[in-house]
Amino acid sequence: MKQKIEHEKQKLKKSTKIMEKLFKTHEFQQAKIIAFFVGRTNEVETKKGIEKTLKLGKTVCIPITNFKTKTLQFSTIKNFKELEEKQFQLMEPKKEFIRKVRLNKIDLLIIPGLGFDVFKQRLGFGKGFYDRTLKKLNKKTKTIGLCFDFQIVQKLPKEKHDQKVQKIITEKRMIE
Repeated sequence: MKQKIEHEKQKLKKSTKIMEKLFKTHEFQQAKIIAFFVGRTNEVETKKGIEKTLKLGKTVCIPITNFKTKTLQFSTIKNFKELEEKQFQLMEPKKEFIRKVRLNKIDLLIIPGLGFDVFKQRLGFGKGFYDRTLKKLNKKTKTIGLCFDFQIVQKLPKEKHDQKVQKIITEKRMIE
């Protein structure tokens, strides 16, 4: 129990550093519509960052996972009360709060991953949701992967459908 509490403290401390770095980026400062993921157990904690983004007057979108088509749609949120836990611990908008946003309207897409490499290649959860989304983005949408520094490796194996991010932020560094 004590180890779990210490792990959570470290995770929150590192996540706060990552969010602070994100807020200082040109991409974040210029963006009006930002798509975030809601961090799960072993991912960067994004809730406080999302709340701060909303307070800054920016529009926040959260992905809605369609497991049949293996695609993501995005919906704006006004607060966390509009979300509920779905399959695989994913926090997504409740049906009555879905306000879809077209992908080409998103200025900045914040992306999770099990790992990234120094070439900005991403290792996801194996279903290709974000790879499909990244492939459809227009040139103006910026992409930033968030992870903890221990999740960065020198080189990941690459498959033809894998898509890179433009930047990666960890608590220790930024890979551009």
